[in-house]
Amino acid sequence: MIEYKVIDLDHYPRRAHLDYFMGMEHPQFNITAEVDITELYRFCKKEKCSFFLSFLHIAALSADSIPQLRQRIHRFSPEELKLRERGGGPRREFEIREYAQCPTSHTEAAGNELYCYCALYHHMPWEEYIRTAAEQQKLARERGSLEEDKEIEAFYFPTCLPWIHYTEVAHPMTDRFDSNPRFSWGKFAEDFRGRMMMPLTVAAHHGLVDGIHVGKFYANVEKNIIALTEGRPGHSMD
Repeated sequence: MIEYKVIDLDHYPRRAHLDYFMGMEHPQFNITAEVDITELYRFCKKEKCSFFLSFLHIAALSADSIPQLRQRIHRFSPEELKLRERGGGPRREFEIREYAQCPTSHTEAAGNELYCYCALYHHMPWEEYIRTAAEQQKLARERGSLEEDKEIEAFYFPTCLPWIHYTEVAHPMTDRFDSNPRFSWGKFAEDFRGRMMMPLTVAAHHGLVDGIHVGKFYANVEKNIIALTEGRPGHSMD
């Protein structure tokens, strides 16, 4: 079981923001910016390793050090509400959970222009991750399943659009309680300086996450690319 702590909403600094955005039909937002992946591209070519898995590892590590990206809005089931009422708990529809670690569940090509889900744990050195992730990719493609992990609430949802160098993308969300961060990236292209630039999108729930937190994520991505390509893999930057 993935460990988490419950945020005390009575002392939650973002309580007013949370209440404000939970009153909206669509409180999630998407931000897209280009990241320079030149050195990572060269590194992966040199090491003959998967660019997708290397960047996935970097993106997940970059999110880990930001508590707001590890927080989720847990909507109580009818059974949970009954138990809370019996226990005299506050009459709320949901609680905020901050997970100790957040694995990834990404889309993997399954043939016939379809996809399946592949769950990965990234809390390990890059070399070990590349090896174990490739094995899990193979198993996921063989299963070809859209079944989600039983602890899916804790996960990040990454995906890739390798066919398009896009400028904007909006991720589908189920409802106003949907708070799993989404990360997507597209086809990279050379700019006027000869640098390889790649669009990277972050989708998050505005009740939990603000632009400053997304800014920290992008900064972490840049720092973790440097850490990996300069021989210091596994570093997660604040």
